[in-house]
Amino acid sequence: MIVLTLEAGPTSLEYHLWDMTGERDLASGLIVDLDRDAMHRYSYLYGSGRGTTPARSPADALARALESIALSEPSIRRIEGLATDVEIVAHVFGVRPPGVGSATRVTDDLLAAIDGIAGVLPGQGRALRASLEMATAAREALPAGRHVAVFDDAFYQTRIPEGACTRSARAAEAPLSGGSCAGG
Repeated sequence: MIVLTLEAGPTSLEYHLWDMTGERDLASGLIVDLDRDAMHRYSYLYGSGRGTTPARSPADALARALESIALSEPSIRRIEGLATDVEIVAHVFGVRPPGVGSATRVTDDLLAAIDGIAGVLPGQGRALRASLEMATAAREALPAGRHVAVFDDAFYQTRIPEGACTRSARAAEAPLSGGSCAGG
């Protein structure tokens, strides 16, 4: 089973390609400074390197990462193979909408819920919007894979603050949990 993990920030993308059958890390990389000439650091089974890449957005960074993986991994060797070989795409989000478990399928409703709370949490909106852009681009680039959202919110302990619930966040939460937003 081939698993690709993606963690997007407002100016970066970290990725890992795993072969779970052989329990090995096939490829990993970090693309930083998306708002400038992006620096791409990568490592694969047969080497590592760094260089600049034309990536101005999370979607561009994903395209560069997929190209890089396809050129370096002998078992794949083409983006079309990567698009069909990746079975699970794990999207890491730093904030979890109310009523959602620690891991769940990426659906349009989930993305709408995350978008709805992006403006509620100060300092997190830009990162969440980048993660949303990445998830949308990945769903288009890797349609055969099962896309899963993984919420890495334990470190930050990010929760929607009491009383900070907005109408959009309340509406976005409804299809997921049927409850009301925190504090409201």
